[in-house]
Amino acid sequence: MPPNEKRREKLPDGLVRLVSNDTRQIVATKSMKAAYDLIKRKKPQCSGTLKVTFSRWLDGFNLTPNQFKAEGTHKIGGKSVSLYAMKAKEVRFYGAELVIGGVLSFVLTEVELNKQKNKADPQKLKNAVKRLFPFIA
Repeated sequence: MPPNEKRREKLPDGLVRLVSNDTRQIVATKSMKAAYDLIKRKKPQCSGTLKVTFSRWLDGFNLTPNQFKAEGTHKIGGKSVSLYAMKAKEVRFYGAELVIGGVLSFVLTEVELNKQKNKADPQKLKNAVKRLFPFIA
């Protein structure tokens, strides 16, 4: 367990922490954690690229559109949330930046494992928004 893990509040039910530093964290729904684990086993090149992208986001670096792409603003329960894709080769994780327990968090809620086109699948975006709803304050 990283040292900063000890002082972090418990995550809401349904989320698991993938990586974190003192100021940011990347969390995922349990099904996205399973997808991430699958990518690590089956697609090592994508996994390595994701690690770099995650690390750069955690450190607050500006990411290129090939790493982190805005996918529009969507309404959830009367609130607006901006969706993003974290990209690594043909893999796209969709989610949003939210503050959870006082920590800026990127919440992964949907994935495309074999992305062939640059344009996001509208159903995947809809699913990502729907799965974010329990975590919107």
